Amino acid sequence: MHRISVAIACLALGGAVIASSAGAYTLLDGKWHDPALPVPYRINTFQNETSVPGNDEFPDVRQSFLNWEVVTGAKVTFLEGPEVTTTNPCMLTLDYQNVVSFRDCGNQCTASCIGVTSSNYDMGNDYIAGNLGSLRKTDSDIAFGRQWAWITLPAAQQQGCSGRMIIQSIATHEIGHLIGIGHSTVAGATMFPSTTYCDQSLASLAADDIAAVTVLYDETIPVYQIGTHDVGQVRLGVTNCGNVGLPAGAPAGNGATGIGGGAGFQFPAGTNHLFEGSFIIGREAVSDTAVSDDFRWQDNANFLPQDADFVPRTNLTLLTPGTLADQESVSEFDDAASSRVGPLMTVGATPPLGVRVRLESYAWNDPGDDKYVILRYRITNTTAATLAGVIPGLIFDWDFTAINYATNGVAYDATNRLGYVSDPSTANRAGVRVLNAEGVRSFRALTESGAGADIHTNTTKHQWLISGFTQTSLSNRDVGMLIASGPFSIPAGGTAVVAFAMCAGTSLADLQAVSQAAQTKYDTVLSGGSAVEETAGVIGPVYALEQNVPNPFNPATRIAYRVPAAADVTLKIYNLAGQLVRTLATGPRMAGGHEATWDGKDDAGQAVASGTYFYELRAGGELLQSRKMQLMK
Repeated sequence: MHRISVAIACLALGGAVIASSAGAYTLLDGKWHDPALPVPYRINTFQNETSVPGNDEFPDVRQSFLNWEVVTGAKVTFLEGPEVTTTNPCMLTLDYQNVVSFRDCGNQCTASCIGVTSSNYDMGNDYIAGNLGSLRKTDSDIAFGRQWAWITLPAAQQQGCSGRMIIQSIATHEIGHLIGIGHSTVAGATMFPSTTYCDQSLASLAADDIAAVTVLYDETIPVYQIGTHDVGQVRLGVTNCGNVGLPAGAPAGNGATGIGGGAGFQFPAGTNHLFEGSFIIGREAVSDTAVSDDFRWQDNANFLPQDADFVPRTNLTLLTPGTLADQESVSEFDDAASSRVGPLMTVGATPPLGVRVRLESYAWNDPGDDKYVILRYRITNTTAATLAGVIPGLIFDWDFTAINYATNGVAYDATNRLGYVSDPSTANRAGVRVLNAEGVRSFRALTESGAGADIHTNTTKHQWLISGFTQTSLSNRDVGMLIASGPFSIPAGGTAVVAFAMCAGTSLADLQAVSQAAQTKYDTVLSGGSAVEETAGVIGPVYALEQNVPNPFNPATRIAYRVPAAADVTLKIYNLAGQLVRTLATGPRMAGGHEATWDGKDDAGQAVASGTYFYELRAGGELLQSRKMQLMK
């Protein structure tokens, strides 16, 4: 048995002005698909700023990175690469990405100014002051204008500010933009829109600055993680933040969408057919265009930014073998970051639906079951009211056969509840089947690039979710598709279950047979395998004790449980001899979902030995359910 949990990037809440004790800060990006931590950077040491005493500004720039890195409670880290020594770091190619430079290559800094562009950002936005103008990825990421007459202004000197302190103050401000922090409204903060001559000290950050970076890089929020199902004939990337598949060929940060590094969806192994995919969820009401997903926000000739609605709530655990399959993954995320129009825009934003989603994925290596992966989503209503008309689904941008994607086709097979893609160059097929009893609510064939390409906004995504079957096939183009189930009415604290099979075949007939095998597996192994009752896809408010995550674990694991009404409950851990090891919960609990964490210690605070342990949930003294878990050291 082995555990795979690959962390590639950091993501967190944001995209809106949030109140803090010091005032208010702004987060520029709701989530990072890119870069992978640590944030890389290099310094161009060819040209020093002569107005800085001693020509030693570069140590101060390095200190500016550390000013952010040392914030307690934030997981942001930097990594300095080899120095750059060139007179021409212009044109932001791969050779000059994330380069701090004192050279104004674009000759746009005709007066005192400073700016930053970031190749780390999905949208490549620039943040400017003075008259740096339209400098966008044509210069180094942080460009210090050399015409800084005000560096030696008597006013600055009278305040006790040296040129070195100004360099560090400005650099710290711009690096704040580089890692995703907007302007503060608090005068004196490093991220205040008009940076002052210098900070109060060489390494000062205001409380508002610290609050911003702590939220954006909150250590309590798991990082974005990818795992790969690889036991059968197909390969599929799964994540703890809604994405399905992912580009296979590019390292993290080298894809147009900035979410590279995954396996995509491969058949046979090594041949990827999926550019991008995501879980998506909305509601039936025509006027309610709130949609949560991690798919792109808008298709544009110059960039493909990501929507960023989901926040990971657990790490991704991938086990081989699993309990019900030869390989299983489990993770959870919610849509707490969905109050945006797009990654960097807040005007007209829609609020989160208020759902927490648990993804359980399963793969097998037995002949007949080795060409599909089942994705089962448990969608819990975390609000205090019923969520009516909920439509969950999956949305994809396929690049079937990768190279020939411009000649792809997409179609819908109603008999098999199956959307699939094809290309004239091969008889192979790939597709997605809805497995839960509700079947397919909507299917939409999409054009992803070229003439007539679909624009991806909350409005269009919502329309595709509710429109049924208005466009079920396209050919000879770059294709995508949305396939959705429901609608569900989920009571407060209740959970709806929806499941899909990602399938591949050597022909359409083979693909259909594979999808049917996946249906049989789901009906016989998975649909009744839950710890809670499943009725027509909706789990009502009943007692439930979930399997701990991760399992096996070291050093800690999380246990989720649910009660239908206020009750006195206990959650206790026992060893194989039946001896009480730890009491995790005792006393009254409100109706709804709860969770507890076990750190592998007993009630006396002593670490326990590796081995198998049991945990049980009781209400009113009555045993409701018991499960086992494995502690491995």
